[in-house]
Amino acid sequence: MSNSHRKGRKAYLNDYKPKKGGGYEYKGKRYAYRGDQSFKSMLIRLWAFGGGAFACMIVAGSVSPPGINGCAYVILPYAAGVIAAVSVVWALCRLTARGQSLEKHVYEATVEALPKRGIMFLFFSAIALAGLAVYVIFNGFQQKFIHFLVFFAAQILGMVLIILLGRYIKRIEWHETPSQN
Repeated sequence: MSNSHRKGRKAYLNDYKPKKGGGYEYKGKRYAYRGDQSFKSMLIRLWAFGGGAFACMIVAGSVSPPGINGCAYVILPYAAGVIAAVSVVWALCRLTARGQSLEKHVYEATVEALPKRGIMFLFFSAIALAGLAVYVIFNGFQQKFIHFLVFFAAQILGMVLIILLGRYIKRIEWHETPSQN
């Protein structure tokens, strides 16, 4: 089977064509930012929401609420939420690095994927909070009420920021530009 027409995950490589001087040039579809505000302002707002949610997740993990040390139904959803938060930050890094004009595969992995990554963040944060609530109902606060409040508040604030990120990114205008064949 020839590598000239890939299928599946690496199909986007078909859009890269060799240049005469060596290297490759992208010849596929592009998406250009066409928002009302500057690209920099849009990125600042995205980073405020996504980076803020990530920071909230780190703050929540910095305290030691009841059940976080050795209770699987508290720590596992929290750990999965951290992974989801890292995924959101990774998409924001990739979007920031690529600039105002994105290749189709980058657009799909950043702009289109951020709401889905946010949903994963919300899901695991909610499960972690539910697990913490169950632990506290059955075992009490164990003299860690302040830790409980900080964890709870940080998780809720992170969830609110992710909801705002999802709502904001859906309002951003990106227009498809013709391919450069």
